[in-house]
Amino acid sequence: MTNKLTTETSAYVFVHHSDEVLASMTKDERALLLFFESAAVEHGGLIDSRRMNSDDHDIAKKWNDYGFVSFGRVRNSDIVGYNSMWCELSDDAWLTASAERWARCKRILSKRKWQRASEKNVD
Repeated sequence: MTNKLTTETSAYVFVHHSDEVLASMTKDERALLLFFESAAVEHGGLIDSRRMNSDDHDIAKKWNDYGFVSFGRVRNSDIVGYNSMWCELSDDAWLTASAERWARCKRILSKRKWQRASEKNVD
């Protein structure tokens, strides 16, 4: 896979296969990927094990085997609270999470029920 950075109308567009990966993912897989992305950014990859069910663990183990996301247990002596698992995203996982975050935002905004102050009243 080759990633290319191109310029189009003063915006940078990352061209990669993330859209294809997203299309093949289930809703649960997409949610878990965003959960892992948040854990990586907000908690240095530490995961509260209470927030994952057995299906999540199965997906994470599969991704770990593929090298998409590294996932495992924290050493017992280093566990603080319930943060007993860890994750690290591959470059492909980061790109895919970014694409999903953007797609999710577009889905949510397409259903918004409020108006910006600058929009004309459509009522």
